[in-house]
Amino acid sequence: MNFPELARGSERRAATCHVYYRVRTERLPHAGKAVAELMNDLHARTGIRGSLSRRIERAQERTSSDSVAHGAPTWMETYAGIDDRAGFERHMEAAMQNAAFVQFLPDGTNRTLEWFEPLDVKAAA
Repeated sequence: MNFPELARGSERRAATCHVYYRVRTERLPHAGKAVAELMNDLHARTGIRGSLSRRIERAQERTSSDSVAHGAPTWMETYAGIDDRAGFERHMEAAMQNAAFVQFLPDGTNRTLEWFEPLDVKAAA
């Protein structure tokens, strides 16, 4: 099923969705598979294909005694060209439920979703 109204193409400025979160170190092999399934599910629902990145940790962060941050890498999903943010978020929530994604997050953490839109640098100056 495809939802073309969610993808690029309207007169409005298409937004980019960034979702970042920490992943339980002991669940990394399974988390990668779950994220791939989540992203494929979301692509099937919306027609929007995402990408996955890993944060490059600084040396002092890798040696931190913070129990939440210590050893738990930060991953970020990026989805571009979204016109209907509310619709995309509904589809994302359904895909996350299907993937039972919460099991991959360290206790006390969650996925953080942020939206960005293109900025015309010339007009902003």
